Amino acid sequence: MGPVSLCFVTIILLCCLSLFYLAQSNQTATKGYEIRELEDRLSSLEETNNKLELKAAELQSVKNVEEASKHLNMVPIEKVFYITPQGTTVALQKD
Repeated sequence: MGPVSLCFVTIILLCCLSLFYLAQSNQTATKGYEIRELEDRLSSLEETNNKLELKAAELQSVKNVEEASKHLNMVPIEKVFYITPQGTTVALQKD
């Protein structure tokens, strides 16, 4: 193998290594961009989840339930009557 062949092989090898390095750095940059997008999406979804949990707690508050019952024309009970069943069988009488 002569000096010209050795120089040619060295140049080809350097070109291949350069292309490999370029491909790897491009792939790393692309993955980093994808990771950042996914982290942003996760952050946005967590924020939306927190808002929805807060809204659910607000809607289940006693004040809101009382107001909703007033809009539905419900009234508070005055006296509670509990029924004790006779036996274990229950049936509905049809007219």
